[in-house]
Amino acid sequence: MKKTLIYSLACVLCVVMAITGCTKNELKLSAGYTETVGVAKLKVVHAMPFALNPNIQIALNGDRISNIITYCTPFPGGGLNTGGSSQPDYLAALVGANAIKLSTPNLNTNQDSVLRFSGNVVLEADKNYTAFITDTAATAVSVLVTDNVSLPDSGKSNYRFVNLIPNVAAIDLYYNR
Repeated sequence: MKKTLIYSLACVLCVVMAITGCTKNELKLSAGYTETVGVAKLKVVHAMPFALNPNIQIALNGDRISNIITYCTPFPGGGLNTGGSSQPDYLAALVGANAIKLSTPNLNTNQDSVLRFSGNVVLEADKNYTAFITDTAATAVSVLVTDNVSLPDSGKSNYRFVNLIPNVAAIDLYYNR
């Protein structure tokens, strides 16, 4: 009788913990992320394939902001199996024009060795953006996408497809229910 009571209470406690521990549609952010009003939020995705996959560092407005990353890595995070973290983080960026520079650093330094991309993106306040840096060498370009970070209804997902293949027309996607 005593064992049955203990097992029953343990089961009830587990069920209560499982029900109260779940939250629906909650966007989890990493510990260092703070919501800032009046600034733009930017994620940079290095999508430039090179032979031997060289290390790349990212600079925003002349300041190095990233660790050493490789192809195809979002910075400051947002993807498993891409070399980045799995947190949906964004960088706080200035409103207006921002200079982005991707370069291969000299060995064991932060100094640029080979400039891979240099360009500008124009950002608006209180919006989230992803800048895809794509193509190779002198033809590298940035594709700026405004991200919709509103959460969908429970049980739903939002997807955005971006065609980063240079010199290729639009790609049609087909979904049959």
